[in-house]
Amino acid sequence: GQFELVSTWAVRSQDLQGALLRHRPDVVHFSGHGDDTGVIAVENAGGETHTISVDALVSLFSVFRETVRGIVLNACYSDVQATALAERIDCVIGMSTSIGDEAAIAFSSAFYQALADGENVDSAFKLGRSQIQLDGLGEELTPAFHLRDGVTPFRFVDDASATTATSDTTCVVTSEILPLAITLTAALLEQSARGALQSTGLLQSLSFVPQLSPSTDMRSEERRVG
Repeated sequence: GQFELVSTWAVRSQDLQGALLRHRPDVVHFSGHGDDTGVIAVENAGGETHTISVDALVSLFSVFRETVRGIVLNACYSDVQATALAERIDCVIGMSTSIGDEAAIAFSSAFYQALADGENVDSAFKLGRSQIQLDGLGEELTPAFHLRDGVTPFRFVDDASATTATSDTTCVVTSEILPLAITLTAALLEQSARGALQSTGLLQSLSFVPQLSPSTDMRSEERRVG
């Protein structure tokens, strides 16, 4: 098995449904821009920035609640959306304020590493926050964690898979295979931070089927996205 990570760059509003239908991911990771009014930014058909409301996002993911168990909104002020989405989706992570790129990468790297090693979502979230603190970035309280009512912390990888696998994970992004899911996530976030994303969104679809490989550490220069 493997971790399959599929990325969609410069996401347009009309691309979202198609990407979710094609890939049926376990986790959706959105990296882009948001603001304190509770919207996230994507592109429209004309290539212009288009904002998606909280209600529209909840309506979309309500349809995919049987397949999507986790959403990570790596966008400034996205906790507004995360809180609403957690009424439909088992586990949602948002950002309570703006977040620097280094902190976003540190959190995502540690979070996905922990999930790959068989930790439950709550422990993985805490380890993500801890990594921000260990790196001395001072933004460990920015990521916010939500479980749907009645849901207890769960694993994407069971204990047997985590212990029998050797220490490596393969992911697929478009047609390129790179080592370790979280390393790849960090690499994509780094490209985003350096301007490849501009004002639009990166949608990552992650499916968990464990298998393993060594990680490398990637970091971006500090900027703020939001």
